[in-house]
Amino acid sequence: MRRIEIIQASQKVLEDIQESQIYEAFGKTLREKPPEGEAFNAYLMSKLHGYSLLAKDYGAIEKQIADLFRLTDLTDSKKWPEVVYSKKGRPRTVSVWNMHLYFAVNYLPIFMDLIKPDYFTITEKSPEELPAEYKDKGFLTVMLIEDENHPPTADRVVALISSISALYETSSAILKKLIKQSPVDLTMSGCDAGVEKTFDFLGTAEVIEMVRDIILSLWDRIVFFRERQIAQRVELVAKSLPVINEIWDLENANKIGHEEGEFLRRKLTDSVEKFIACGAVTAEMYDRSTFDPHELMTPEPKLLEEGEDENGEEEKKE
Repeated sequence: MRRIEIIQASQKVLEDIQESQIYEAFGKTLREKPPEGEAFNAYLMSKLHGYSLLAKDYGAIEKQIADLFRLTDLTDSKKWPEVVYSKKGRPRTVSVWNMHLYFAVNYLPIFMDLIKPDYFTITEKSPEELPAEYKDKGFLTVMLIEDENHPPTADRVVALISSISALYETSSAILKKLIKQSPVDLTMSGCDAGVEKTFDFLGTAEVIEMVRDIILSLWDRIVFFRERQIAQRVELVAKSLPVINEIWDLENANKIGHEEGEFLRRKLTDSVEKFIACGAVTAEMYDRSTFDPHELMTPEPKLLEEGEDENGEEEKKE
């Protein structure tokens, strides 16, 4: 699993503990002396029920985090009598469950800080708080689609990185003509691996934003042309991007020559086609439409070479 997934899952578990007030309920139970005779702790019961309702939506990673910190028993209603009944229950269980909650509340934040990338909280900081290397910079995170039919081959990784690099260079050239600003070089600020791999790129904020817009506009057109054949869809997408018109506008305004404009258009379409072919997605795609980016952006399986059978052997001509 990727670090971002672990951080998000850990944050979810921690927030549910805090929202349900289950830790405070166990602390109160331990501080207060149980009454004589048979007693039912309705307050603790309500908090157990509240946490259980929140935890029922846990995914696989949240469940792993809960298991790691021994919190799974908190959602098992069959075990609740051990802590909510003063006589039938087991007093030691209250202390044990409270200890598990103590470790989760106190060590989950430390654990998240330990694995959190330095740039992860950059967006939460004001411009004055940013380190020099992040001032006026933007981040772009791209995920490579992976499954048993689409392994993360070196060729696919290279294609993804080179396509983003080419999109950044093209966007830089366009913006340089528009705002007379020389952008910084694109750098890879991080990469992470799990079921799928992500790559984090750092560059000039305006250029990164333009690259993000290009990727989102190609996604819009992937959705629009989704019924077309793969090869035809890719060609239609690459040639209908709004940024192509921006290059024509620069050329018509005599800000670039025809030769440079043709070079930028060709470089842009080639990089877009390469991005689509390698099979990659960004988080913003999921917020853009109801269609599943994984489904539409999964790369086309390689066809058998002409003249080869299913075993890769050359067919004999009669």
